[in-house]
Formats: sequence, structure tokens, C-alpha cells
Amino acid sequence: MRDVNRELVTAMLFIGTGLAFGGWALFNYDMGTMRRIGPGAFPLGLGTILAVIGAVLLLPAIKQLRTAQPAPAYTSDDASDEPSSLRAGLFVLLSLVAFALVLPLFGTIPALFALTYTAVLAEPGRDWKLTPAIIAAVLSAFVWLLFKQALSLPLIMLKWPL
Repeated sequence: MRDVNRELVTAMLFIGTGLAFGGWALFNYDMGTMRRIGPGAFPLGLGTILAVIGAVLLLPAIKQLRTAQPAPAYTSDDASDEPSSLRAGLFVLLSLVAFALVLPLFGTIPALFALTYTAVLAEPGRDWKLTPAIIAAVLSAFVWLLFKQALSLPLIMLKWPL
């Protein structure tokens, strides 16, 4: 029953987000024409896609809800998920804060390294020394190759505040 509720909530969040973005774009931006698309066409399309994905996710959740058995009593197994979920949420939030603080001071590569290193630590039992550093280094190198070398975007990759 717990998984059914998660699927139902996920589907409703997709639908709500899609309708919100689509409605916002529809009423606040010009859609343009088929030959010359306006600034509201992309958010409207994105909102429509999100709402359709939510509707597709909603169908099995409703079907499963109709056939679901009553929820089992609370067991000690259910409690074991909470600390790891709390840990994961805190580390992901901390990684976003680290990215936001490091980016203006040191540039994209160190900020991405801080974000990735901290986010990888969200997984329980993860080695905190080598594995996150390797993942962060590979991702940082990929971002540098893609955005700076291949696309030539004017991003500040590395800067020293002194």
C-alpha cells in the first residue's frame, strides 16, 4: 500500500507541475505560429509532456489502488528506511548548498566537484575517500570537455578569488 501511495503522489506531482507550467506559459506568453514559434511554446510543450507522463503513471497506480490489500501493521523493517532517507536528503541538500557557495568564488569545475562529491556521499555505506573523488573528477572533466571545448560556452571554469 505504501508503494501505491508513492506512485499516486508521483503521478499527481507530474500532472500538477505539467499543468502549472503549461497554464503559466499559455496565459503569460505568446505561442506564436507554426512557422515562427513564440516564447511560450517550449514551456507549454514541456508542461504537456509532464502532464502526459503523469497521466501514464497514474493509470497503473489507480489500478493497483483498486486491487490493493489493507496496509500491513507498522513493523521494524519500515523504520530502517528512515535514517537512510534522511541522510540522503540532507546530503543532497548539502550538495546544492555547496554548489551555490563554491560557484561564484571558484568557478564551475570546483563547484561541480563539490556538488558531486557531496551528493555521492548520500548513499549509505559509500566510501568517502576515493570513489566520490573519482566520480566528481570524471564528471568535471566531461563538463569541461562538453561546455568549454565542444560548445565554446563562456563559462568560468576555474578562478581563484585572490
